[in-house]
Amino acid sequence: MARHRPARGGVLETMADFYDRRTREVAKLGREAEAAAHKAYGDALRSGTDLVLRTQEEVNRFGAKLLSDPKPIVRRSAQPGPPPRPAGSGQAPRAKVDLNRNPVVRAVAGDVAQGIGNAVGVARGGVHAVEGLAEGAVFLQRLTNPLDTLMSLPGQSAAQQLVGAASRGVDYVRRGVADPQIVVRDVRDKAHQMRVDLDPTATPAAPTVSEEVRRRLDIGMNQGELAFDVGSFAVGGPLAKSVKGLGAVSKASTAEKYLAQGFTPARAAHLAEPYPEHGMGHHFAARRMGLPRSFSESVFNRLKPEGITRGDMYELHYAVDPKFHGAGFPARVGGGRWSGADLGLQEYGLAGRLWHGSPAPLKARVGGLAGGVGAAAHGMADEEDSW
Repeated sequence: MARHRPARGGVLETMADFYDRRTREVAKLGREAEAAAHKAYGDALRSGTDLVLRTQEEVNRFGAKLLSDPKPIVRRSAQPGPPPRPAGSGQAPRAKVDLNRNPVVRAVAGDVAQGIGNAVGVARGGVHAVEGLAEGAVFLQRLTNPLDTLMSLPGQSAAQQLVGAASRGVDYVRRGVADPQIVVRDVRDKAHQMRVDLDPTATPAAPTVSEEVRRRLDIGMNQGELAFDVGSFAVGGPLAKSVKGLGAVSKASTAEKYLAQGFTPARAAHLAEPYPEHGMGHHFAARRMGLPRSFSESVFNRLKPEGITRGDMYELHYAVDPKFHGAGFPARVGGGRWSGADLGLQEYGLAGRLWHGSPAPLKARVGGLAGGVGAAAHGMADEEDSW
């Protein structure tokens, strides 16, 4: 029987309608926050204040702060006073030029960085294609393994993940037919994000040369990876990368999932963000074991599935690492903590930790469990904000 809850104005609405409404509110909040941040950035440039927003995530964070506190504190650039005149000289000393803020140097350095990023992005596309084949092979192996159900948590076997993904796809089509605006909004959001990732003019130029180099390098790498996908289409490059999605087919969680778990819209949006590139993930062999960093931080030891959300990474980490209990929320979403125990999540046993806690390249290289010697007692919590 469908459950109902009171909506605004006291009118009953179904849980599905409630989740749809809350998801739209989260998406609207993100767009409003981005617009507010861009306006504040333009105001800062005109007023001579320092406002550094290096990434899209920082833009969203600052915009959310603006919506909650319309008077953010920004640091005003110091106004240079008249240069001192040396004793006995009739001429003022030459003013010192700050090359890190010179617009011409910034533009040239940005163009160079973007070109370098193009080359790096092509190589990154090849790496992702190889990783996709490895993770896809592992997922297909799980599908054909009769023991996968016994080694997985309830609802997390490969077959159940595949069925769940198909069910969500059918549900999305049903909701799209009932409300075509859902599809229109999703397409618009994806197109906007693609433009931000690929077009240097979609976001403001950074105020300093070093920050602009980082911004344009990221954009260049995204462009390079897209070029790899287009250039390798005839030989199946994009298909190889898409196979990687089989391993994460049940991990395409959205804010809707985390709203259902009881999190606020701000925390749900935070958990639905992609797990950050700088995140430590989970180390199959603990860092305290003193292994060489070249192996400890490699794809053969560090578990950080491509495309996984922050919330799903927390859940995976909790299930495979007995020493990881939870993580803190940033102040911008209200603070607090994420706790696997509070959510009633289950942890894997020894066999499950060895299997699900080992990165896909390690499974593909050594056949899974054969590479787990000495790794049963997984290391200390590796999350950057864990407790």
